[in-house]
Amino acid sequence: MYFSSDVREQLPPLSWLVIMRKGEEEVKILRGVRVECEKNFFVSGCWDGDFEAVDFLNAHFACCTGGIIGKHEELKLCTPDHMQESIYSVKKDNIYYFSNSIAFILAKLEYELDKGYMFYEEDFNSVYFGIKRCVNNLRLANGEILTMHRLCNISIDKDFNVKTERRTSGLHFYNFNDYYSKLLCTMKKIRDNAQSVYRKFQYGMVTTISRGYDAPCVSVIAHEIGCDKALTFNSPAKYKEDNGAEIARKLGFSSIEEGDGNLYKSNTDLWEAENSGSGATGCAVQFNAFEKNYENCLLFMGVRGDSLWNKNAVGVNSDMDYLSLDTDADLNFEHYYRTNTIVIYLPMFAADSWPDIHRISNSEEMKSWCTNNNYDRPIPRRIVESKGIERKDFGYAKMGAGISLHFETLGRLKNKMSPMSYKSLLDFKKSLHRNIFQHVSMYFYVIKYYFYNYHFYFNYLFDRFHIPISLKDRRKKYMSSPISSLLILWGMSEMKKRYKKAL
Repeated sequence: MYFSSDVREQLPPLSWLVIMRKGEEEVKILRGVRVECEKNFFVSGCWDGDFEAVDFLNAHFACCTGGIIGKHEELKLCTPDHMQESIYSVKKDNIYYFSNSIAFILAKLEYELDKGYMFYEEDFNSVYFGIKRCVNNLRLANGEILTMHRLCNISIDKDFNVKTERRTSGLHFYNFNDYYSKLLCTMKKIRDNAQSVYRKFQYGMVTTISRGYDAPCVSVIAHEIGCDKALTFNSPAKYKEDNGAEIARKLGFSSIEEGDGNLYKSNTDLWEAENSGSGATGCAVQFNAFEKNYENCLLFMGVRGDSLWNKNAVGVNSDMDYLSLDTDADLNFEHYYRTNTIVIYLPMFAADSWPDIHRISNSEEMKSWCTNNNYDRPIPRRIVESKGIERKDFGYAKMGAGISLHFETLGRLKNKMSPMSYKSLLDFKKSLHRNIFQHVSMYFYVIKYYFYNYHFYFNYLFDRFHIPISLKDRRKKYMSSPISSLLILWGMSEMKKRYKKAL
């Protein structure tokens, strides 16, 4: 078996689609210009190993999707270890399709999402309810099914016998120094991989920074391995308190870019559709304001530090189940494929060893870095304070960046989206054609959704009118919101157009 490569300039640089025909030696790959590819492998992203060894299948921390031709004449595919990206597949007749983009597969096969299905947000966000509970099969229109492969290696031979094996880091941590040294060593290897002379393209490095815990900690480690550019918000007003520019200066960054978190509202490129077309509902779109700064770079981010580094975390497990009904998967991979950005979600390094990380956070050696309140993360505090940042300068209140459109209404979205994106969304909504059975089913679902989530809306009204009442959250499960369902259908439709132009 061998790969035959078809490079398309109009494709997002890091996107790819594999077409494998039953019984044939040739495995065709349609790919963007920054997907590294030879006759025996392809890869989009990087990992903690020598690039020339092409051993991402056995990496401790793979921040990539890719495939190799195995010695037994089978195709072997690798998903990332951070679960922010997946590999998607569809089997049609005697052809298997694999891609790192749902929209790419849908465009190629001319398939559609099911416009009457209300649970897409649940399905995509299920990655943060753990590998055992995440949804693996995605419902499409006309009864078609798309399979979502997460945290695994996939092996498929010429007769279409498919095997999957869960990816694990294989790492354990005994104390703080052990954890920190392995973390730093891994990030150095990832840097070396991304900047290898054996690549056709080498990547720069940039990090986000704030005054919380996760971003400053990530920035310390990024700076240790040679990153010298930091990004932080300085507006709107709610972000001024979280501005990390002064911390970045104290850490020694010479290039510090400050940006407006509302810049996305003036975009004309449907950034919100990119985000929704990745299965999210707006959480990461504000970071698009920095896209020219992190284009063609490794982007270090602190996603999931709020769970993995939390001293007070409950339900600690090795299955990446973060036990939150308010989980948002922070998915924005379509945006990163377009900007040729490889995101390094640093806290998720060896996330399957969360029990070890949590034990270290609560160990005797870490007591000097504990604040003994609800916002207590001794591991990042120790790392940041070791660089001379004073205790009072960070990690004193949970703020964070990003927005969630999950609880919005269509009318309120007008002030949360760019005019171009909002108009596109309204036009899409008008174009939806649903039969009477879909309408009845949707009405029942909407009633059920508001019944289970009424406390959020009442608490919003109480807060707005300064009424000192707060209703308790009595939910037992996460539910897709009606507006999120619409956003995902719209976003996927727009992303399909992007890929269709390249085919």
